[in-house]
Amino acid sequence: MYIFMNALKNLGRNKGRNILLALILLAIIGTTVVTLTITNTADSLIDVHQEQFGSRVIIQPDIEAFFEERQATGEMAPIPQLTLAETLALAESEYIQDYRLIVEKFAFGEGMTTLGEEEMNEMLGSAGGTIIMGADGEMNEVSDFVMPNLRLIGGMWQHAFENGERVLYAGEFPQAEGEVLISLELAELNDLAIGDSLTLQGNLFASEGITTQGYQLTIAGIYLDFTPEGFSGMGFIPPTTNRRNEVLASIDTVVNTLGDNLEDALGMELDVVYYLHNPNYLADFEAEARAMGVNEWLLFSSNAADFYAMVAPIEGLRQVAQTFLLVVLVLGSVILMLLSSIFIRERKYEIGVLRAMGMKRKKVVMGLWTEMLLLTAICLVVGLGIGSLVAQPISDTLLEAQVEATASATDVDDSGHMFIIGGGVHFADEQTPEYEPIDQLDLRLNGGTMLEIVGISLVLMTVAAVSSTVHMTKYEPIKILMERD
Repeated sequence: MYIFMNALKNLGRNKGRNILLALILLAIIGTTVVTLTITNTADSLIDVHQEQFGSRVIIQPDIEAFFEERQATGEMAPIPQLTLAETLALAESEYIQDYRLIVEKFAFGEGMTTLGEEEMNEMLGSAGGTIIMGADGEMNEVSDFVMPNLRLIGGMWQHAFENGERVLYAGEFPQAEGEVLISLELAELNDLAIGDSLTLQGNLFASEGITTQGYQLTIAGIYLDFTPEGFSGMGFIPPTTNRRNEVLASIDTVVNTLGDNLEDALGMELDVVYYLHNPNYLADFEAEARAMGVNEWLLFSSNAADFYAMVAPIEGLRQVAQTFLLVVLVLGSVILMLLSSIFIRERKYEIGVLRAMGMKRKKVVMGLWTEMLLLTAICLVVGLGIGSLVAQPISDTLLEAQVEATASATDVDDSGHMFIIGGGVHFADEQTPEYEPIDQLDLRLNGGTMLEIVGISLVLMTVAAVSSTVHMTKYEPIKILMERD
């Protein structure tokens, strides 16, 4: 208790030197508050955006190189594509945070009439068999082909309901395999209601030829569609492109019927987008895909540049803050040690008297350390307040400069999503989202940052106090008193 009370009195006795030390401590603590708050908030914001962003993987064939190779070899190989089995297997990768998969199957509804079907039949008239492109690239006439009149869609079709393009008119969304949603127009045209059964037939393009698979479905709900039916230059909307003819189901409903034919399942469209946990995982994800047997002509790229462009100002601000913090801590600690040594030398007679009175070295050091502790505690309270007030304006100014410095960054050009249709590939005409650089950082001085500031302050104070007093207490009391100026 004596040590504490004496240290408290000494703060008042030595006002000049203590005010100077306090100003240095206050500058260091205030700077530490600003820089650590910026650094920790920036780290948290980057982590949050990284989790929410999910680097999008773009998988598309190297068309130019593929056709050059095909022209050189003379082979009529089909354009490389992901199989359904590879698509589903890649979705289970440990590097994938999430994925968006839509599987579309052209099918024929037994005993059903779909919108636009009568017009299509009138146009076709008594035309003969159906001609399609085979795996060898040749056009072949086939007889085992079921002319589709609707589309069975499984997967992530919910976005149309989320943005208001469609609403649930009656019933509920599919909960189990085999349950589907149909449009109100399709239900009224065929006098269908919730709970009725549907039988669909679809074509499967396998290596041995065309086979037919059946779907036994149950209507779980009816939706109302507010989007245009579609567009066609033929005077009517073909049934397979009319949005009111879409039967909505889960991926399992569409895929599980295929059984062991996943590798050859080319009778459907796949629209898949993968999202990585971290943009840096692209190389590992591609290596996993190659080991799985994914065609070498398929190129893997990502929109990681979008993420880095988005967080570039924050990353730059964080680096500036970290550099400034390091410089301040190094210079501040050196200045504190020098000032403490000078002030302790001025008090060496006081130390000599205390030692001559029988006070042990440890208690002398403890008394001087307690003085520094009390001074640091006062500076901490004031410094935390001042730092909290000026941190946001300083951050805004620095961030504005960083945004201007990164304003010329360009986004990665995204060619779209890859679709697999029977024997070929095409790309969706979808606008790539643009990610604006983060131009605002709302600083928060949380408990973790405060603990770091307190810890740094205590370490600096301890190093300054101990380093200056240990040397002084090596002298004997008599020698210190004899050397008094």
